[in-house]
Amino acid sequence: MFAWPRRRTLGAVIAVTLSLGILLPLGFPRTGENEVQGKTPKQWAKLLTARPTQHLEVLPSLCQTLVPHLVQQIKRYSNPFHRDTGYWLTRRARDYFPENLRRWVPDPVSSQERKLNAVILLGVLGPCASEAVPVLISLLDDEELCTSAVLTLQAIGPAARAAVPKMLRKLSEEPEPRLATALAHLAPDDPEVIRALLELSRTEDGSVRLEAEAALKICTRKLTSSLALLNSETAEIEMLNDQTTR
Repeated sequence: MFAWPRRRTLGAVIAVTLSLGILLPLGFPRTGENEVQGKTPKQWAKLLTARPTQHLEVLPSLCQTLVPHLVQQIKRYSNPFHRDTGYWLTRRARDYFPENLRRWVPDPVSSQERKLNAVILLGVLGPCASEAVPVLISLLDDEELCTSAVLTLQAIGPAARAAVPKMLRKLSEEPEPRLATALAHLAPDDPEVIRALLELSRTEDGSVRLEAEAALKICTRKLTSSLALLNSETAEIEMLNDQTTR
């Protein structure tokens, strides 16, 4: 007579079967990728988004090769299957897998934590993470990740200028000090940015007003530096033209 497997056995079968999609990529690295300390950028992205404070020394060696995989981690864990089911599977796999196989199982880290870690790591990479700007712009609508996305866009710098229009809209809807600072770093010469910061400095109070004033000073400093460089180059060109005409 047929008998249903015991609960623990059934759980192990489910965990092993459904976890194959998670485990197989770890065992078979993507070809064509250079390894750093024995791991591909894809494997490093999975490891670092689970334990971001460890192995930070590899970031300079990975830099741009890591960026698309961090972006993929953000997209992957925005997917309902990986967001809800993936975490449960890894927990079950760690419960039922033999000790010698557990090292192949991804750490049971929540999807939101992985996405947050990926955003922070992109900020650590700075300007070389410019490829991630589109996905970071989409995260400006995520209440939990918005602030981290803004800080990362600021760390990327002028290459993230495409985020300015959406950041301006958010600033007008709900004034946020970090948005003001980030805008000053991304587009100090943008008239819309300067106009928005002036408006905040006149109409808001508390931390928002102080941050807007500080952001305007950043704009002034950057514009003054650019103007000085422009004047110097213009003077040099005029001097060369004078020598040529003589």
